Amino acid sequence: MCLIFNSVSVPQFSRCLWQTLGIQLSQEQEELVKRNYDVKGNGMFINYKLFCDEIDQNFNARDLNKNPESQKIVPPEL
Repeated sequence: MCLIFNSVSVPQFSRCLWQTLGIQLSQEQEELVKRNYDVKGNGMFINYKLFCDEIDQNFNARDLNKNPESQKIVPPEL
């Protein structure tokens, strides 16, 4: 599977967070995201699918029979 299809550029990633969630990353936070989700290791693309998969581990919106509090998973330390 080619990871480039699951990726967005760093500016696209930042713009998406800002426009949809109102989150603006600091330079240090952006560097952490790039270090952990960079597709090719060149600092240009973020594997958005991998990022979302890790965020979604904490809550499965498709499983409404479980309390969201009981679905929490501690994310890996960056």
